[in-house]
Amino acid sequence: MIPEFLNKANKEFIVIDGELFQVKVEFVPFCLVDDESRLEMQLLLSRDTIANASLNILNIIGEKRLEKFISCRFGGFDNKPDVDQEKNTTPEYLECPSRGSCPVEGKLCKHIKVMNGYLTPREITIIKLISRDLADKEIADRLGISVNTMAKHRVNIEHKINANSKVGIATFAVQKNIT
Repeated sequence: MIPEFLNKANKEFIVIDGELFQVKVEFVPFCLVDDESRLEMQLLLSRDTIANASLNILNIIGEKRLEKFISCRFGGFDNKPDVDQEKNTTPEYLECPSRGSCPVEGKLCKHIKVMNGYLTPREITIIKLISRDLADKEIADRLGISVNTMAKHRVNIEHKINANSKVGIATFAVQKNIT
């Protein structure tokens, strides 16, 4: 989901070093993406043997290969650039309809890297439920696990994302667009 502030009908102004700017957001269809960005992504894909093997398993060829790679790796929205000025990349969580049944899950897409490791698909599910303000017992019942197991998951999540409470987990969920 795109944050409301990026809606084209809205106007956003910002002052940087005393100079006033208007922020404009442009959505460019993939077929019109500039050559430099396309080449950057192609180079990234060419160096990723696991992503290439995953695309082979999915039997994706031609131009659709690059499109699928970018979609799975960077198709979410987390308020951070996918590629920064130093060419560092930040994979994003994407609410994919194939999550849980994709034969290359966690390989083509990446699990979310956080301060202290990676979030598992189960942890992402728990984060979603916590962000909906559900109690541990309610979450445990929905997932068919014990309350103790749920508490252990919560503690692990808090450690991984460097949070101290469910509020910290919910805040993380909003920042990473995990809803």
